Amino acid sequence: MNAGQSGETTLEVFMFGGFSVKQDGRPISLGNNPTANALKMIEIIFLNNSQGISKEELLRDVFNGKNLSDKNNSFNNLLYQARHLLRDAGVEGTHYIENRRGKISVESGLSVSTDVDRFNLLCSKAELAGEEEKYRFFREAFDLYRGELLPDFITENWVLQERERLTAELARCVCYLTEAEKKRGDDDEVIRLYHRANEVDPDSRWQAGELEAWGRKGDYAGASAFFQETARYYLNEMQIPIPKNIRQVEEKLIAGEHPGMSPQDEMLLRRSAKLAGSGHKSMMAPYACPEECLGPVWQALVRNIERRGHILYILILQARTETLHGDALPAEIDEAIRKTLIDVLNTEDIYTRLAQGIYAVIPVNVRREDSLRLLRRMDERFRDLAGGESSFSGRIVRYDELPEFLETYAI
Repeated sequence: MNAGQSGETTLEVFMFGGFSVKQDGRPISLGNNPTANALKMIEIIFLNNSQGISKEELLRDVFNGKNLSDKNNSFNNLLYQARHLLRDAGVEGTHYIENRRGKISVESGLSVSTDVDRFNLLCSKAELAGEEEKYRFFREAFDLYRGELLPDFITENWVLQERERLTAELARCVCYLTEAEKKRGDDDEVIRLYHRANEVDPDSRWQAGELEAWGRKGDYAGASAFFQETARYYLNEMQIPIPKNIRQVEEKLIAGEHPGMSPQDEMLLRRSAKLAGSGHKSMMAPYACPEECLGPVWQALVRNIERRGHILYILILQARTETLHGDALPAEIDEAIRKTLIDVLNTEDIYTRLAQGIYAVIPVNVRREDSLRLLRRMDERFRDLAGGESSFSGRIVRYDELPEFLETYAI
C-alpha cells in the first residue's frame, strides 16, 4: 500500500491521452471494456473527486441524459459494478465510493491524485509565481498534458465541457513558454513547443507560430515541408480552407523569395483559396429548419434513421466572439454562423437558430463518435469568417433534452 502520514491508499490517475491508474507505482487494470458504464462512472467520480458530484449529475453524465425509469436501481447497479471493478483490480479499500452530504466521491482513506488536478494546481501556482518559477510551473503543466482528455468519451458532454476549460489553460501555458523561448532566441525549442501543442490540441492553430519559427531560424526548406503537411491536414482531412493566420505567414515567406520554399506551397495556397471561394460543395445547402418545426422533423428522422441502427443526436453550437475591433453586431455573428453551416454541413443535414449565437444542428449521416471532427471543421470555418478570437463551443443533446438546455440558458 502506498500510504501517507494518514495511512491513505493513493491512486495515481492519468486522464490526458487515455485513462490509466497506478497503485503503489504499479499499473492496475479496471477491466477490458474501456467504455463500460461502470468504468465511466469511476472516471467521472475521479475527475470530480475534489468537489464531489451529485447522484443526479452522475447518472446524467453516465447515461448521456437518457431518461431512466428507475434511477435508484440504475445507480445502485452501477455502484455495485464500479466497486467490484476496483476490488478486482486490487485497490485497497472497503466501500471505495461514498455519498457524503449529497456528493459522490471516493471513500475517506482512499486518495486519488489525477494528472488533471496536478495540471490545474501547477497553472494556479504559475499565476502567482515570479518569472523563473512561473516558467517552471507552466513547463511542468505543459508536460503533463499528454493528449486529449479521456479520448474514449471525447464526444460526451462531461468531457467536452472540461476539455474546453483545460485547453484554455493549455493555451496560456503555450503562449507564455513560447514567448519566453523567443526572448532567449531558441527557435528550435519554440518549434518543439508548438509542435507538441498542436499534437495534443490541433484546434488552436499553433501551426502559424511553428511556421514563423521555421522562418526566423532561416530553415525555409523545413518551413516549406511543415506548411505542406499542415495544408494537407486542412484540405484533405478536414476538407476546409487553410486557416487565415497560417496562410498569412506562408504568404510572407513566399513573398520573401527565400531559397528552399517550394512551388508546391503556392499550389496549395491556390487550392485553399479556391475551396474558400467555392462555398458549399453542392448547389444545395443544408436545410434551415424553423424552430417550431424542429420537433416534427426530429420525430420523422428518428422513425426513418434510428430503425436502421443509427443514433440521432443534436449538436448545440454556441458562438463566442471577441473581435479585434469590438464586439461584432448580432447580425454579423448570425451571418458568419449561417455561412459556416452552409459551407461545412452536408445537404441532408438540418440546422435551426435557437437564439442569438446559438444554433442546433442535426448531422444526419455523421456518427456521434465523429461529431468532434465536425465541430472542429465548423469551428475553423467560423474563426475565419467571424475573425478576432471567435470560436464555437459544442454540446450534444437529444431532442427531449432541449427544453432543459433552453431553460438553463434562458432562451
